[in-house]
Amino acid sequence: MDVRHPEIVEKSVDAIESEFGRLPNVVINNAAGNFIMALERLSPNAVRTVVDIVLLGAVNVTTEIGRCVINQKKDGCSFFSISTPYARSGGPFLLPSAMSKAGVENMTKSLSAEWAKHGMRFNVIAPGPIPTKIIDLNGGQQFLNHGSSFGDFLQNLKSSEWPKLEELIGSRTGKSKAN
Repeated sequence: MDVRHPEIVEKSVDAIESEFGRLPNVVINNAAGNFIMALERLSPNAVRTVVDIVLLGAVNVTTEIGRCVINQKKDGCSFFSISTPYARSGGPFLLPSAMSKAGVENMTKSLSAEWAKHGMRFNVIAPGPIPTKIIDLNGGQQFLNHGSSFGDFLQNLKSSEWPKLEELIGSRTGKSKAN
């Protein structure tokens, strides 16, 4: 699903509801895009693409499901937004992603107060770098061992061991009252 387009998100949510007879009770905002390079080398379109995927994608999905929950007076939903430590600390060579993830975190915090009365719960998970196949395909080790300020940035993150994808998923399943 291309989360950048609200009409596609709306059709996808309708399809989920049609297929399963209900809205999802857990939503994970995990859409991501990134260009790991200095801002001066990025085109305006590259920056816009990352912002559209990461920030507007999370807004589109959250808004569509939230509206449905409110309009149908359903018993809430749990939203988990996957973020990154550099959303709060800044991230050299990662500006479009950093500012977008910061926006997702702010949306999550804001809606936790605004939509609590509708039974919706919001959490942010910011685990740091997680080794995945896509990282390997894109030369992730090259970036992890860059040796410039990007490499220094990763070294300064306060973790001696990066989490595995399976650990991230398992770490928050208890946060949702949904079964």
